[in-house]
Amino acid sequence: MAESYNCLRLDNGYVFQVEVYKNENDNDDKKFFEIDGKKILLEELKVGQLANLIKHNGMFEGSDMLNLWQVDVDENMFNHNFTEEDIKNLGGVIMKNQSKFIKYFQDGYKPKEEDNISIVAVIATTTTELGRKRPLTEEETTTGRRWAVNSALFQEESEWIYYAEPEGNESLLKMIKLREYVALYGARASGKSTRVQHIRKPLKDNGFVCIYVSFEHINIKTEESFWRTLGAAIKRDARRNINFKSASVFGSYSDLRINSSTDFLEIFEKDNWNNNVVLFIDEFDKLYDADEDVKSSCLETFRGMKNSKYNYAMKMTTSPFNVNEPYRNPNFTLDQVQFLYNEFANDFNFIIDPEIIEDIYRRTSGHAGLVCLCGRSIQNNLIKDINDEDKKLNFSIWSKFALSLLQVEILGYSTFNKMIDSLKKEDAKSAVGLLRSKFLGFLDYVQIYDEKERNLIQFLVAESALIRNEKTKNEFKMSSALVDELIRRRVIPEVYMTSPVDAIPKKDDDSLDILKILQNAVQFFDKDIITNAFGRSFKSSRELYVNGLKKKCVPRESVYDTELNRILVNWLVKRAGFEVTGQWHLIEDVEDAYSDIVITTKRQKIVLELLATTTRNELNEHFDRVLKYAKELSADDIWVVNFTCEDGYGVQKTKNRPHWPPDDNDRINVIHFFHDHLFEYVLMNARYVDSSNNNFKYIIDRTISLQS
Repeated sequence: MAESYNCLRLDNGYVFQVEVYKNENDNDDKKFFEIDGKKILLEELKVGQLANLIKHNGMFEGSDMLNLWQVDVDENMFNHNFTEEDIKNLGGVIMKNQSKFIKYFQDGYKPKEEDNISIVAVIATTTTELGRKRPLTEEETTTGRRWAVNSALFQEESEWIYYAEPEGNESLLKMIKLREYVALYGARASGKSTRVQHIRKPLKDNGFVCIYVSFEHINIKTEESFWRTLGAAIKRDARRNINFKSASVFGSYSDLRINSSTDFLEIFEKDNWNNNVVLFIDEFDKLYDADEDVKSSCLETFRGMKNSKYNYAMKMTTSPFNVNEPYRNPNFTLDQVQFLYNEFANDFNFIIDPEIIEDIYRRTSGHAGLVCLCGRSIQNNLIKDINDEDKKLNFSIWSKFALSLLQVEILGYSTFNKMIDSLKKEDAKSAVGLLRSKFLGFLDYVQIYDEKERNLIQFLVAESALIRNEKTKNEFKMSSALVDELIRRRVIPEVYMTSPVDAIPKKDDDSLDILKILQNAVQFFDKDIITNAFGRSFKSSRELYVNGLKKKCVPRESVYDTELNRILVNWLVKRAGFEVTGQWHLIEDVEDAYSDIVITTKRQKIVLELLATTTRNELNEHFDRVLKYAKELSADDIWVVNFTCEDGYGVQKTKNRPHWPPDDNDRINVIHFFHDHLFEYVLMNARYVDSSNNNFKYIIDRTISLQS
């Protein structure tokens, strides 16, 4: 690293660095920035490009637009009530996105004081959308609270952020007070950093000195740069949060000179502090990308402190080694989600359907970032559509939005973009294969004992695709229904790309011929996936006979759903630009949860409800259920597709023997696909409405030719 610029996030006072590097092997010794893995020369960098880098380093939300200001001012001159006019009064200069960075900071620039702030990042304010209902606009301008999605929330921000106090702080405090090295872990964006920020106050009230640093902004390329930048980060946080005269022998933060592991140990010797010190280290896993010398120096230093803990004032959270009781950061409970959304509805003077809150909780599994993202999506997209008379946000409005636009909102969230990019890499294919064969489309826990699979599982947990059952330690499940939908739509079709090459079947009126589309799609099902599902992703046939026996293991719905979704995306989306979306229907018993596939074109909306080896009673329930769902979506075509291994569907039939809806129900089209264990023999039986005369047509025992 050649140099760095101190940046301040105005809304919460967070200070971080933007680093400039020098290629030592380059003959002209040019300096550059690293943005999204690309090198951009100092003299070529535009301010708009810098804003994207700052958005990441400053933990802003993906959709935030930033104004950057050039300053040279002490950090203590700012507070969270500052406006851009106040920055201007301090001599700040607004940096235009289209201008080059060197217009504001010449090569070799040095601030007046080393710790001065050079760049202030301000979230740009925008006017409310045109057409928003006036009463809600007035409420919005008076409440001031917002949903924070992609950043740690500081204690002082609670009053203007939708925030619920996390459970379990008492246990965490107890572990810290016992001088434990504590590993606080959890899925990405699940609120770990926020918990750390909020637990500082009770620790301080109990006489502890708290220091917070993040390895996200520590230079891990060399041992020297690691300790120097870690020391600078400790100094910055200590400057804002420690009363040195009462807490230590040091006169001020400037006495905390740390440039090596030896300096670190000396600074935190017990005799130097009147109180115990708690060091919070965020993003500790970044250390695993560090140079081996950096890893060794860091871990040996921390381990040495622990082994001689009574010689030092230090307690540490988090730590990657010798942790007896790692603490998993819990997701929100349903009560907490209800509290947040009721506060939100009260602030904006509208009524939110309780079914929406429950649906959000079940879709997100209480993941803090996703819960808040759904809230922000409602605030930005749906409030303006609320009727002035009843001021109620109905479930049908939310359901349509969740189907068509919620994934787009999630993709604006860097955390999940990173997950998708990681899973699409070639070296992740084995892990994705395991995810596809055992987990996708199924929201309950799956036991994993195989050691090779457990290694793949660790990667999937680290990427926040899966979560572990902390009671059994050997059970894992999808981290949430939203993540499941995202991976099935954005990852699986990219990794497994087979699909029909024929033209997409259409009727004479140019509407999609769903019967032929489904018939062609089934030909491209992965035989190994279906066959392995009898032992990997299975359910019981219960009272239905399969190969002459009841209670046989058969593939569950998720297997067929994932395969069909994959093929339709690769065929209909990539070749014709139609929209294909998987949609979970989540009810209290996860065993009864089910999903649909919705195909949307300019002239059609088609609902495909998939079932697997199901009974007549269950079919009847779904015949009733799909009508209600189709009405909510204003669907044109409704298809119930039953993939079955039941013996009765594998023999010759008449049109009256497969189970159909009542004849007076002329909206539901039904297909039964029977297949054998090896997926080498597939029979199709169908009853569908002929669009030319609205009469029923039947297909009986049509053999489907499969791809070899």
